[in-house]
Amino acid sequence: MVDCIAVHDENGRLIYVNRSFAETFGYRPEELIGKPTRSLIAADWQAEFDEQLRLRRAGSAAPYETQMLARHGEELVRVSPQPLYDEEGTFIGSFAAVSLIGDVRRTEIERQIMSEIARGVAVTDNLDELLKHLHDCLRRVVFAENFFVALYDAAEETISFPYFIDQHDATPLPRRKGKTATD
Repeated sequence: MVDCIAVHDENGRLIYVNRSFAETFGYRPEELIGKPTRSLIAADWQAEFDEQLRLRRAGSAAPYETQMLARHGEELVRVSPQPLYDEEGTFIGSFAAVSLIGDVRRTEIERQIMSEIARGVAVTDNLDELLKHLHDCLRRVVFAENFFVALYDAAEETISFPYFIDQHDATPLPRRKGKTATD
Protein backbone atom coordinates (compact mmCIF):
# COMPACT_ATOMS: atom_id res chain seq x y z
CA MET A 1 0.00 0.00 0.00
CA VAL A 2 1.21 3.50 -0.81
CA ASP A 3 1.68 5.48 2.36
CA CYS A 4 -0.91 8.04 3.17
CA ILE A 5 0.75 11.43 3.50
CA ALA A 6 -0.56 14.43 5.42
CA VAL A 7 1.02 17.76 6.29
CA HIS A 8 -0.40 20.20 8.81
CA ASP A 9 0.65 23.69 9.83
CA GLU A 10 1.83 24.83 13.26
CA ASN A 11 -1.81 25.13 14.40
CA GLY A 12 -2.64 21.56 13.38
CA ARG A 13 -4.67 22.44 10.26
CA LEU A 14 -4.18 20.21 7.23
CA ILE A 15 -2.38 21.99 4.41
CA TYR A 16 -1.71 18.93 2.23
CA VAL A 17 -2.93 15.34 1.90
CA ASN A 18 -2.08 12.98 -0.91
CA ARG A 19 -4.80 11.16 -2.83
CA SER A 20 -4.04 7.89 -0.99
CA PHE A 21 -4.67 9.55 2.39
CA ALA A 22 -7.95 11.10 1.26
CA GLU A 23 -9.26 7.93 -0.42
CA THR A 24 -8.23 5.68 2.48
CA PHE A 25 -10.40 7.73 4.82
CA GLY A 26 -13.23 8.26 2.32
CA TYR A 27 -12.66 11.87 1.31
CA ARG A 28 -11.52 13.96 -1.61
CA PRO A 29 -8.26 15.85 -0.88
CA GLU A 30 -9.96 19.25 -1.15
CA GLU A 31 -12.46 18.28 1.59
CA LEU A 32 -9.61 17.92 4.07
CA ILE A 33 -7.49 21.00 3.36
CA GLY A 34 -7.94 23.54 6.15
CA LYS A 35 -9.57 21.02 8.45
CA PRO A 36 -8.01 20.55 11.92
CA THR A 37 -6.09 17.27 11.95
CA ARG A 38 -7.47 16.68 15.46
CA SER A 39 -11.01 16.47 13.98
CA LEU A 40 -9.94 13.24 12.22
CA ILE A 41 -8.87 11.63 15.51
CA ALA A 42 -11.32 9.51 17.52
CA ALA A 43 -12.42 11.21 20.75
CA ASP A 44 -10.68 8.71 23.04
CA TRP A 45 -7.37 9.32 21.26
CA GLN A 46 -7.37 13.13 21.04
CA ALA A 47 -5.36 13.66 24.25
CA GLU A 48 -2.63 11.40 22.81
CA PHE A 49 -2.72 13.41 19.57
CA ASP A 50 -2.34 16.66 21.54
CA GLU A 51 0.65 15.20 23.38
CA GLN A 52 2.26 14.02 20.13
CA LEU A 53 1.81 17.51 18.63
CA ARG A 54 3.39 19.04 21.76
CA LEU A 55 6.36 16.68 21.38
CA ARG A 56 6.80 17.62 17.72
CA ARG A 57 6.75 21.32 18.62
CA ALA A 58 9.52 20.54 21.13
CA GLY A 59 11.57 18.79 18.46
CA SER A 60 10.80 15.17 19.26
CA ALA A 61 8.95 12.73 17.05
CA ALA A 62 8.38 9.00 17.26
CA PRO A 63 5.89 6.73 15.51
CA TYR A 64 2.66 6.14 17.43
CA GLU A 65 -0.70 4.46 16.97
CA THR A 66 -4.05 6.21 16.97
CA GLN A 67 -7.64 5.73 15.90
CA MET A 68 -8.66 7.93 12.97
CA LEU A 69 -12.18 8.78 11.88
CA ALA A 70 -13.01 7.82 8.33
CA ARG A 71 -16.32 8.25 6.52
CA HIS A 72 -16.86 4.49 6.78
CA GLY A 73 -15.91 4.20 10.48
CA GLU A 74 -12.76 4.24 12.56
CA GLU A 75 -9.38 3.00 11.38
CA LEU A 76 -6.47 2.01 13.59
CA VAL A 77 -3.34 3.60 12.10
CA ARG A 78 0.37 4.02 12.70
CA VAL A 79 1.56 7.60 12.33
CA SER A 80 5.21 8.33 11.56
CA PRO A 81 5.53 12.09 12.09
CA GLN A 82 8.33 14.48 11.24
CA PRO A 83 8.36 18.05 12.60
CA LEU A 84 8.98 20.81 10.06
CA TYR A 85 10.94 23.98 10.86
CA ASP A 86 11.69 27.18 8.98
CA GLU A 87 15.21 28.58 8.45
CA GLU A 88 15.21 30.16 11.95
CA GLY A 89 14.32 26.84 13.57
CA THR A 90 10.70 27.78 14.32
CA PHE A 91 8.18 24.93 14.23
CA ILE A 92 5.93 25.43 11.21
CA GLY A 93 4.09 22.11 11.08
CA SER A 94 4.43 18.38 10.65
CA PHE A 95 4.74 15.88 7.87
CA ALA A 96 3.27 12.44 8.60
CA ALA A 97 3.18 9.09 6.86
CA VAL A 98 0.06 7.23 7.99
CA SER A 99 -0.40 3.47 7.53
CA LEU A 100 -3.38 1.27 8.30
CA ILE A 101 -2.42 -1.25 10.94
CA GLY A 102 -4.85 -3.88 9.71
CA ASP A 103 -6.76 -6.81 11.07
CA VAL A 104 -3.75 -8.63 12.54
CA ARG A 105 -2.90 -5.74 14.87
CA ARG A 106 -6.58 -5.17 15.71
CA THR A 107 -6.93 -8.85 16.67
CA GLU A 108 -3.82 -8.56 18.84
CA ILE A 109 -5.27 -5.50 20.60
CA GLU A 110 -8.66 -7.19 21.06
CA ARG A 111 -6.97 -10.23 22.66
CA GLN A 112 -5.04 -7.94 24.98
CA ILE A 113 -8.26 -6.18 25.98
CA MET A 114 -10.09 -9.46 26.57
CA SER A 115 -7.20 -10.50 28.82
CA GLU A 116 -7.43 -7.18 30.72
CA ILE A 117 -11.19 -7.68 31.15
CA ALA A 118 -10.69 -11.24 32.43
CA ARG A 119 -8.00 -10.01 34.83
CA GLY A 120 -10.37 -7.28 36.06
CA VAL A 121 -13.11 -9.84 36.70
CA ALA A 122 -10.65 -12.02 38.63
CA VAL A 123 -9.24 -9.31 40.87
CA THR A 124 -12.04 -6.77 41.32
CA ASP A 125 -14.79 -7.41 43.84
CA ASN A 126 -16.33 -3.94 43.45
CA LEU A 127 -19.01 -3.93 40.71
CA ASP A 128 -18.69 -0.18 40.05
CA GLU A 129 -14.91 -0.47 39.54
CA LEU A 130 -15.35 -3.55 37.34
CA LEU A 131 -17.92 -1.88 35.08
CA LYS A 132 -15.77 1.25 34.68
CA HIS A 133 -12.79 -1.01 33.88
CA LEU A 134 -14.88 -2.87 31.28
CA HIS A 135 -15.97 0.42 29.68
CA ASP A 136 -12.40 1.78 29.62
CA CYS A 137 -11.17 -1.42 27.94
CA LEU A 138 -13.91 -1.47 25.30
CA ARG A 139 -13.43 2.22 24.45
CA ARG A 140 -10.00 1.37 23.12
CA VAL A 141 -11.44 -0.73 20.27
CA VAL A 142 -14.99 0.50 19.68
CA PHE A 143 -16.87 3.75 19.90
CA ALA A 144 -18.42 3.58 23.36
CA GLU A 145 -19.22 7.16 24.33
CA ASN A 146 -22.81 6.05 24.97
CA PHE A 147 -22.55 2.84 26.96
CA PHE A 148 -24.55 1.04 29.61
CA VAL A 149 -24.77 -2.23 31.47
CA ALA A 150 -28.24 -3.49 32.34
CA LEU A 151 -28.74 -6.11 35.03
CA TYR A 152 -31.84 -8.30 35.25
CA ASP A 153 -33.14 -9.39 38.65
CA ALA A 154 -35.19 -12.54 37.93
CA ALA A 155 -36.73 -12.67 41.40
CA GLU A 156 -38.08 -9.11 41.11
CA GLU A 157 -38.38 -9.14 37.30
CA THR A 158 -36.69 -5.74 37.16
CA ILE A 159 -33.90 -4.24 35.11
CA SER A 160 -31.43 -1.82 36.67
CA PHE A 161 -28.61 0.17 35.13
CA PRO A 162 -25.61 0.15 37.49
CA TYR A 163 -23.36 1.68 34.82
CA PHE A 164 -24.80 4.21 32.39
CA ILE A 165 -22.84 6.75 30.34
CA ASP A 166 -24.72 8.79 27.78
CA GLN A 167 -24.00 12.14 26.17
CA HIS A 168 -27.66 13.17 26.34
CA ASP A 169 -29.75 10.94 28.63
CA ALA A 170 -29.70 10.52 32.39
CA THR A 171 -29.41 7.10 34.00
CA PRO A 172 -32.84 5.41 33.90
CA LEU A 173 -34.40 4.29 37.15
CA PRO A 174 -34.79 0.54 37.75
CA ARG A 175 -37.96 -0.72 36.07
CA ARG A 176 -40.02 -3.80 35.48
CA LYS A 177 -38.99 -5.98 32.58
CA GLY A 178 -40.88 -5.15 29.40
CA LYS A 179 -40.71 -6.21 25.77
CA THR A 180 -38.10 -3.77 24.41
CA ALA A 181 -34.86 -4.78 22.68
CA THR A 182 -32.94 -3.96 25.88
CA ASP A 183 -35.27 -6.12 27.94
